[in-house]
Amino acid sequence: MNKNNPNVLRVFSIFQSLPSEKLGAVFEKLNKQSYPPDHVICSENDVSNSMFFILEGRVLITKSGVPLATLEPGSYFGEMSLLEGKIRDATAVTVEPATLL
Repeated sequence: MNKNNPNVLRVFSIFQSLPSEKLGAVFEKLNKQSYPPDHVICSENDVSNSMFFILEGRVLITKSGVPLATLEPGSYFGEMSLLEGKIRDATAVTVEPATLL
């Protein structure tokens, strides 16, 4: 997978039907970030206006310290904070080295 090509977004369901020119415009707005294992990406009750797309690695989602899910590449999280302006409902921590948009 070429992480520098806008078509990498096609693995995410919300981008699959987006026309190529719009996909490129979205890709240009996203920031790619790599994280080491056990890195807290966001914490429960944080105020935020961002969401994350997993390109590589796995991310553990917990609420009050209870594991809820382990997300894989092609998954995304944080959309409720972005779309509805809500505080974070859960904490997201990398399980292994991870690259996110």
